[in-house]
This record gives sequence, C-alpha cells and structure tokens, in this order.
Amino acid sequence: MTAVELSGVDVPLDEKTIQVKNLTKDYHIYSRRGQKFKEVLSLGKRNFHDTKRALYDLSFDVAEGECLGVIGDNGSGKSTLLKILAGTTYPTAGDVDVRGRVSYILDPSTGFNGDLSGRENIVAKCSLLGMNPSEIRELYPRILEFSGLEERIEHPFKTYSAGMQV
Repeated sequence: MTAVELSGVDVPLDEKTIQVKNLTKDYHIYSRRGQKFKEVLSLGKRNFHDTKRALYDLSFDVAEGECLGVIGDNGSGKSTLLKILAGTTYPTAGDVDVRGRVSYILDPSTGFNGDLSGRENIVAKCSLLGMNPSEIRELYPRILEFSGLEERIEHPFKTYSAGMQV
C-alpha cells in the first residue's frame, strides 16, 4: 500500500481523509442583552435562548484525492460546515475526523489589510492560516494564478473591486 503526504500526515491511499457522521450544529440565539447571563445564573434550569439549527444529521466521507464542493442557499449551513471541518467551531452532536489540515480560505472578512499590496495580503492571510514561509512560497504561484491578479498584485488591496478582493 502506498501512502501520500497530506499536510504532514501520512495517509494510506485507501483511507478516508475526512469522515463526518451524524453531524449536527445548533446555535443559541439570544434576543435581548443579558439573557445569556441569566441562563448561566439559573444553572441550566431555565433557557433564555432560541435554537437555530444550522446542520442536521449530516454524514459523508472524502477520500484522499477527492474534492468536496459545498453548494446551497444563503443560510443553509455551508460556512458552518467548512468552519467545523477547519476546526474553528465545533459540532453540537456527531463525529468529525479530519486527517491533515483543512483551511477555510474564502472567508473575506479576516486577514486582509487595505493598505497592504495583494502580495503582502496573501502572505499575511497564509500566515494566519498557520502556513510557514516555505509552504507560502510553494503555494504563492498557484494563488496568484487562481486570483487572476498578476498585473495588480503590487497595488494596495483597498484599490481592488469587491470581486477582486474575494
């Protein structure tokens, strides 16, 4: 059996790199200030929140070499699923096993500075995602090609259109 390198983890080719079983994610929504505090003070005897279910009983496997595409309407749980896979939030119920590293790189709200160039922002964003300088150097040409920003990469990020920023 041959193994491949997946972000520093040896994974046999016949193993799943992502396994999700019965994944559910609920969010507690508090409609007024102080309700969460009241809930804590009640020691779990009273609920002062509504529950928003983002994901319910989701199961799937992704094998080494496969790609995962996530599509759906606004509010359907796409971002929540990706954040759980990346380890930045946790499920309410179910099991998630990720071998290697999953990065949630298309969240435009974090890691960009309007005064820095596109190149500088790429380096900063990759650093925030935990990449070391050699990983960034290796990945940079692919990011540049994918972004289509070759001619504008040294311009300040704040001069990019909204579509270019994503």
